[in-house]
Amino acid sequence: MQFDYRHFHIDCRARHADEGMYYARARITRVPQNDEHVPSHDSGDIDAFTNEADAISCARAWAMEWCDEVSDAASKAASKAASKAASKAASKAASKAASKAASKAESKAASKAESKAASK
Repeated sequence: MQFDYRHFHIDCRARHADEGMYYARARITRVPQNDEHVPSHDSGDIDAFTNEADAISCARAWAMEWCDEVSDAASKAASKAASKAASKAASKAASKAASKAASKAESKAASKAESKAASK
């Protein structure tokens, strides 16, 4: 069974073992953009079942959960990076504004001192 979920392509299979059991397996690949090479993730044997349909159903559920976890982790990392960049930009802007205010205050104080000195 092959299908796409989120931005992943999933291939679910059941490996039939010599003892008669079916082992759930999944191969997950991120959907490529343009002609990029993307690595795949192989689950290995997830669990054993007495019939193929149950094994494939298990592989499907496992693969979707794995994709959700990977996507959530990537979203959190992107959000953290964006927050860090925004904080850095805000800090830089605040520093620039403080420097500008200090310069303006120094200029005003110097002007006031010059006026006071000229009036004496």
